[in-house]
Amino acid sequence: MPSVPTPNVVTVSLGFTFSLVSAYNVFNVKLASPATAADLIAIANTFDNWHNIWQRQQMLTICQLGGIVCVARDTPTSPTYIKAINPLRNGVLVSANPPPSTTAACIRWGSGLAGRQSRGRTYHFGAGQVQMNGVHNFTQAYANNLQSAYDNLRTTCATAGYPLVVLSLYKGYDVNHKPLPRLVGVATPITSCTVQTRVASMRKRQIPVVS
Repeated sequence: MPSVPTPNVVTVSLGFTFSLVSAYNVFNVKLASPATAADLIAIANTFDNWHNIWQRQQMLTICQLGGIVCVARDTPTSPTYIKAINPLRNGVLVSANPPPSTTAACIRWGSGLAGRQSRGRTYHFGAGQVQMNGVHNFTQAYANNLQSAYDNLRTTCATAGYPLVVLSLYKGYDVNHKPLPRLVGVATPITSCTVQTRVASMRKRQIPVVS
């Protein structure tokens, strides 16, 4: 993720170990003013509580949350906060024969606006065979559980005063077809989420930059 300044936005990265690999779920929230160190602690605690009550209930025991990183995006010198989860927190689901670690459910975030910069995705990994309906789909019950979990995150963040947003850091491509970073990021409020029952493949992401 490039270092494009975005006023009042905090990037939140949940870092996991899963099947001997590292994986991240990255979210963005927007405050009414630039985040302080105290704000970052509160945001990290919100995501920590949500993971403990909601997200990990839909993950295998081999998925372990190791930490939460909150980075204020206002300027390069804006505060950063790292919350270590010690001991590592395991998921709850049990599976004797889990699917490949790239197997994921796609959570689509909507804003009610058109264009790629106004919608986002989160890849929820850690499902077991019991949560699968054949090879290519998740059960509707599992999709419903994920819907409840991610809807709860959306409403919890909004109630706390830092709603989830889709963060757009690029504006088209250069002559070599490489993405062009914006001078200032664009944050669009998220108003809905939809869970797809079709199995997705978790994309490879760059490790979040802390400094």
